[in-house]
Amino acid sequence: MPKEFSLEFKQMAFAIIDFVEKEKDGPSIPLNNVTDRLQAILGISERSVYRLKREMKKLKDEQEESVRHTRSSSSSLSPKTLSPVRRPCRPKVQLTTVEQDTIRLTFHNILKDETYPTVENLLSTLLSQYPEFPIKSKTSLHREMKILGFNGLLGLNGFHLRSLGIFKCDEVHSMDHNYFVAWMDSTASTLRAEHGNTAKIAIIMDNATWHNKLNPESEPPKRAWKKESVVEWLTARKIKFETYMTKAELIQLAFNHLPPKRIHS
Repeated sequence: MPKEFSLEFKQMAFAIIDFVEKEKDGPSIPLNNVTDRLQAILGISERSVYRLKREMKKLKDEQEESVRHTRSSSSSLSPKTLSPVRRPCRPKVQLTTVEQDTIRLTFHNILKDETYPTVENLLSTLLSQYPEFPIKSKTSLHREMKILGFNGLLGLNGFHLRSLGIFKCDEVHSMDHNYFVAWMDSTASTLRAEHGNTAKIAIIMDNATWHNKLNPESEPPKRAWKKESVVEWLTARKIKFETYMTKAELIQLAFNHLPPKRIHS
């Protein structure tokens, strides 16, 4: 797209073009007569030419001063190379036989109190009962527990083979809520059949996302949904809205009226 010039610029450009055209066969005004040449080129008075020259000189002086100041500041603020600060190495904890036995005793007391024996629980218990205990971090305690022979046991007979679920995880097949619910139903039925109706059975699980699947009634609308889907969600829950509302407004209205969270069972 051609650039549009202002009227003032065009007038000055026309004057310059006209002057240059006239001088194609030789200068009409001597080259050393700068002021007269500028008057003819710019179409302004001699006084205006002098004023512009003074302003141009002042501007150049200010720019040069600014450059000198910047260079001076840069040289005075040049960073100095600092020698690296070395972190003090924490000495390795060497426990006595009594301190090792204290870990064992505290661990078994936690089991006796029917508390889940995590490293964090064990450390907090040790430090609360023995404030001067030499181990202060979970990493050091975990390392010492491995030295003492602590290890997770699956059971006296290893895996419970009838409830074992092993599969190849790829793009087609991976652990999700549906697989987990099916496994839980099968495992619970298998264990109940093995141990009878009166036995108490506990299945210990870690905290995974597929363990906490919301009921369809509790699931909030997704921001990627189309507007029609958000409208259906609001209508199904009898939430009033205006037909002229945008998708963003409908989403916000839905989040303002979310139902209580209910985990799928």
